[in-house]
Amino acid sequence: YPGANGLKTGFTNAAGECLIASATRKGHTMIVVMLNDDNRWEEAVQFLDYGFKLRGVI
Repeated sequence: YPGANGLKTGFTNAAGECLIASATRKGHTMIVVMLNDDNRWEEAVQFLDYGFKLRGVI
């Protein structure tokens, strides 16, 4: 992922498949946390894209 600078995956019975990821673009850092998500990779990309798109609005 462009700007990716952190990633951790994991699994527990309580939380299921997990992913924490971060990326920085133009001085803005976005962090996503996906819990109990079989599509965590694809959805993390979608959330990061969404966050960077709206960073001036938030």
